[in-house]
Amino acid sequence: MPLEEKILELISNKREGDYWDFKAKHHEKAGNLIKDILCLANSVRHNGDRYIIFGVENDTCKIKGVPSEDRQTQADIINTLGNAGFAGNLYPDVFLREIELNGKTLDVLIIKDKPEKPYYLQRDYNIKGVRINPGTIYTRVRDANTPTDQVASTSDIEKMWRERFGLDNNPFERLQIYLLDFHNWEEVEENNWYYKPFPEFTIQQTDEDPKKVEGVDAWVRAAINPNSFITGFLCKYHQTILKNTSGIYFDEMRNLIPYPNIKIYGTRGDYSYFHSFSAGTFDFILLQFLTKKNSDVYLNSDQPFKTRSYHVPIIVFQDENQENQFLDYFISVRGKSKYSLKT
Repeated sequence: MPLEEKILELISNKREGDYWDFKAKHHEKAGNLIKDILCLANSVRHNGDRYIIFGVENDTCKIKGVPSEDRQTQADIINTLGNAGFAGNLYPDVFLREIELNGKTLDVLIIKDKPEKPYYLQRDYNIKGVRINPGTIYTRVRDANTPTDQVASTSDIEKMWRERFGLDNNPFERLQIYLLDFHNWEEVEENNWYYKPFPEFTIQQTDEDPKKVEGVDAWVRAAINPNSFITGFLCKYHQTILKNTSGIYFDEMRNLIPYPNIKIYGTRGDYSYFHSFSAGTFDFILLQFLTKKNSDVYLNSDQPFKTRSYHVPIIVFQDENQENQFLDYFISVRGKSKYSLKT
């Protein structure tokens, strides 16, 4: 569903809820923004994106629009979160989007639903009269945030921790959660790991001598040294193979990432292509694991794969839907009528 339709649907409810909040304008105090994001990100009553919708009165639910002098940028919000002191340096992924409804401009802060709950601060926050207690877990129930001097219910906190450790998921879902906890993986040999809290989860490189790639892709040739080598990985639970995938060393084995997706579009004899990753996919999760970088490094940078003195031409999308929208737009601009998809 397009974002505009989703937000209009939420406004039509004439109330706030477990995963959406109305604001007439952007927060004047950074602490209030941090608290609102904390509560929505920790909600266990909704699977999917959460929203702070700026430009809508929270009491009447009328669309007023965001005053031009009141605008903030995504960078402003990310800096606020980065300076707040989140425990483990884990803070929610957020994306600020501008939409038009009824001739009014709204800002929508999208808070991604991640299994890293619970989010909380590791140090006391007390600035401009707004206090957030360290180590305290807040959440949102229906249209109300946990009061600052209270804590989320025991049952809600238990659900958050169970989600973080994937205790209610199948082994493949648990693997994807554990890969994001990359500092808890022990490397017993080069590119062979086990997950210390649950050592039955392992990753094994299948090729002792990675194979040199001949006729490499354009993104590899952009490197200072165009030599590249491909290798395989087995992700296992006990002896069960959960995923058989491949990685590629590039720039003379200085960097190792999963092999990017290849999107090919056009007609026979007249086609174009690009390489990409989409957040939320297994390849993107494995990318974070292999590079030991959080998702915001890739999603909030205009050069996410810059290495040494060159920029690797790989596109990173917020999700697969954004990737498909980009592809449709590109096709309309280039005038191509159809495309094929390779992964």
